[in-house]
Amino acid sequence: MEYKKCLIETDHNGIRLKGRIEYSSKDYSVYLDEPLKAACYGGHLLLMAPVRYVTNLDYPIGTPKGINIESKAQKTLVHLYEKYKDIPYDRYEEEFFQKYRTELLTLAEPLKSFLLERKQLRAKLKAEEITQKEYQGLTTGKRELIKSDVERTITSFISVKEPKFDADNFEKLFQIIRSMIG
Repeated sequence: MEYKKCLIETDHNGIRLKGRIEYSSKDYSVYLDEPLKAACYGGHLLLMAPVRYVTNLDYPIGTPKGINIESKAQKTLVHLYEKYKDIPYDRYEEEFFQKYRTELLTLAEPLKSFLLERKQLRAKLKAEEITQKEYQGLTTGKRELIKSDVERTITSFISVKEPKFDADNFEKLFQIIRSMIG
């Protein structure tokens, strides 16, 4: 899906908040860029839903079968500012991961199993018990499939526990979970 960017601004208690919406027809995220940096996942529509996300860049307000996300995104900028003005966004992420460490590790169990299996296969490859081609056949694609499954599970978990948490940056979450696994 093609993602578009729409710059947004709003005033809150005399402070100018600047950010952007990154969106496709079925997904969007909101990013606060000034006076601090933060982000959150905005929403998702089922692919079969007969509507799509739009901004004023696409169509005028009120376009049939379009959900204009600009006003909601401006409210989200205010929410992000209020949430992160006293605690930096990066520190919040780390605290979130520590807060739900046990649950995240449980949800990431398939990844842990794959990493252990891959380590054992590398040892077999080094000991020449399997060939490079066999190793690749056993691991190629499997990591991405498992990562995708774990991503969906954890993203759902996060959206229930902390609805405004940035679930977009799964690569960072994936790396932190990997480091927690060991």
